[in-house]
Amino acid sequence: YETFGRIDFLFVVQSVLSLIAFLFAFDSISGEKEVGTLKIALANPVPRYKILIAKFSGGMIVLIVPFVVSFATGLTILVFAGYSLFQGTILAKVALILLLSTIYIGLFFVLGLFISTLTHQSKTALIVLMFVWVVLVLGVPRLSMMAAKVIRPVDDDSVVALRIRLLAEAIQNEKGNALKQLYFDKAKEKNLSPGLLTFDSSDPAFVRKRNEIAGPFEARMREELAKIDADQQRRRQAQLNLARNIARISPASLLSYLMTDIADTGEHVKVRFLDAVRLHYSALDRLIFSKNYRD
Repeated sequence: YETFGRIDFLFVVQSVLSLIAFLFAFDSISGEKEVGTLKIALANPVPRYKILIAKFSGGMIVLIVPFVVSFATGLTILVFAGYSLFQGTILAKVALILLLSTIYIGLFFVLGLFISTLTHQSKTALIVLMFVWVVLVLGVPRLSMMAAKVIRPVDDDSVVALRIRLLAEAIQNEKGNALKQLYFDKAKEKNLSPGLLTFDSSDPAFVRKRNEIAGPFEARMREELAKIDADQQRRRQAQLNLARNIARISPASLLSYLMTDIADTGEHVKVRFLDAVRLHYSALDRLIFSKNYRD
């Protein structure tokens, strides 16, 4: 799982069918060079581009027809299982996914044909194509994040948590020092020892005076914590964007991003969810958490 990812439709197209496309294409030209049939074909008055078109058309028919039949069979099973494909834009998205998959498979087949035309032996073409497949499908998508972490480093969550804790403790101590005299006066008023009195919600004047003193500290704490969180999210998003841009060198990564965006399971959905969580937390902090006085 760590190497290849989840085994689903994207995995089948991204990894399996791209490899099959290479295996179909590696000896299309180089194999005929080895046995000499290419010389015989070129001896006839047939343009070279027609030979390439014929190779491409035949290979794509062999690759795409079983894929489309399997795709249609899967959709039929989903329909009979109760999933509606005719609501909203679902059918259009399914058609777009099929089109992207076909283009992706065709791209790898064309690349295989290109390498096959540059080599004179099938085994050489196969070795080169296996190297290209490993780099494009396995290497670049996984190394892109490692490269982004080196180019745009981001503090670990434990480091950020430590900064937040130290900042909160410092502001809390400042607030405590500012409130100390108020609590001592209240304790003296109730004939209590200094330090024994806690927050007294039954005294409106005390609550008002306490909020006047503590309010600026609590507002500053919320502001500083929000800045740390926003800065961390900005750095992470920049790192992620860099990793995505590096990964776009690979058709496999590009297909993954396009398909997840079409299916509404991509990074933009995660960003919207996290933004909604932050707004919800801000509302809770304003209505509930800020009322829990900790002096």
